Amino acid sequence: DDECVYFVGNSLGLPPKKVKEFVNEEIDRWADLGVNGHFTGEKAWMPIDELVVGGSADVVGAKPSEVAIMNSLTVNLHLLMVSFYRPSGRRNKIIYEANCFGSDYFAFESQARLHGLEPSEVLLPLAT
Repeated sequence: DDECVYFVGNSLGLPPKKVKEFVNEEIDRWADLGVNGHFTGEKAWMPIDELVVGGSADVVGAKPSEVAIMNSLTVNLHLLMVSFYRPSGRRNKIIYEANCFGSDYFAFESQARLHGLEPSEVLLPLAT
């Protein structure tokens, strides 16, 4: 009954009021359609990202053609680092949020190891 303000990092926070209804609708679709839910109906799962691109573009002030909805933060971090992290000599550090999700830390650690580096020497947590 007490009022509070919810400021928690690494959290989804409280669910919007209609989430339970929407999740239950999708569970019912799964029960009714099985694998066909990927391609059937107004909210088919396969192209689900296409349904939110316009709204996401509005949130970030971009054109829909400039926005891609994909993966999770950890997967995106890993893909980013696979593409662009090129340690060289002393320029090999990875600075990351000290209290990041464990899976994000493991992505950074795996990148260090991929390049033959010792994570304890190149990962630099930044206190928040």
